[in-house]
Parts: sequence; structure tokens; C-alpha cells
Amino acid sequence: MNSIVHTREELLRRYHPIDPKTHKGIQGHALIIGGSYGKIGAITLSTKAALRTGCGLVTAYIPKCGYTALQTANPEVMVLTDVDEQSITSIDFSITPQAVGIGPGMGLDFKTQKTFHSFLKVNQIPLVIDADALNSLSHNAASLYLLRAKTILTPHVKELERLIGNWSSEAEKWQKAIEFSSKFNLILVVKGAPTYIVDGENMYENTQETPL
Repeated sequence: MNSIVHTREELLRRYHPIDPKTHKGIQGHALIIGGSYGKIGAITLSTKAALRTGCGLVTAYIPKCGYTALQTANPEVMVLTDVDEQSITSIDFSITPQAVGIGPGMGLDFKTQKTFHSFLKVNQIPLVIDADALNSLSHNAASLYLLRAKTILTPHVKELERLIGNWSSEAEKWQKAIEFSSKFNLILVVKGAPTYIVDGENMYENTQETPL
């Protein structure tokens, strides 16, 4: 295992300020899929975060029940709605985003999990998987073989445990995380304090606070 600490100096070597002459049309388009009845806050926060971190365009794909709440909270976010009122039961869009995030507030309704699995079979867009989409993967491990190389999974510790199994020590946890990442050729962003990124044999520790 190669353990790399991301200090402020290391991050600054990789960071490139946004061109002052840029515009939203060339800053990338992110699609975030999720939400369910009673859990629209998760996708509201996710779309806001995408905008604040530099996406030029952000579209949310949500059940119909979340339309008014999301458009009120984040009017700058574009919204597509599922045919269902309360949950994600189909994923159908004609836009061409550069990246897709899926899972925040999505819930684990059977039809939602089935739709997620079907989406993974056809998706060719770089993907970030979070929250209930991670839990759906844990319930149906065969779905892991449908993921494109370098798909990003963003579990907190309990979600990580559901994916890789129990561990008895920190050393075992990271060894299992590395083996999981290598086996499926995925990137794990293990959220916490600090956050760790596992990419095969490389593990990066983020020592910096999240900027406000």
C-alpha cells in the first residue's frame, strides 16, 4: 500500500484556478439522481454542492414530489422529474452530462433498486455513487460488476462496512478496502475525519478542512 498525505501544499500543486473568461457552458454539466418522499433535502444539498464546487450546469433527476421544494431552494438548478410521485422508478433523460451522481435521498424501494440496477447496465457516463445507491449495491453485490472502471463510491464508515464486510482493526479495514478497490477497479472516498481516498494500492489522506 502506498500511503500519501494530501497537505495544503500538495493540493495547491494540483489545483488550477478557474479561467476568469470562462462561462457556464464550458464548466461541465452534472446530473444528480436521487430523492424520494421525505428525503428531498439530500439532493437539494448535493446539487448546491455541485454548483459551489464549480459545475457550470447542474440538473437534478427526482420524483415529482420534490419539484417545488428543489426549485424553491435552488432555483438555478434544472430539474427533471420521474413519472412517479414519490420515488425513482425510471431513469430517462436526453441531456448529455459529463458526470452523474446517484443516490442521495433515493431510498431503497424495490422499484428504485431495480431501476438503479437497470441504469448501471447501460450507463457509459462517469459515475459517483453515494448514500442509498451504495446500500443498493450492498444488497445486490452482482451490480458491482456492472460498474465502469474508476467509478467513484463515497461511503461513510457504516456504508463501507456493508460493502466490504466487518473488520477487527484499522489495518484490516484498510486492507479490505484496498482489496475491494483493486478487485472492482473502483475509487473509494471514505468520508470521515479525515477523509481517505483508496485507488487500488494508493491511499490518500486528506488533511485539509472542507472550505465553507
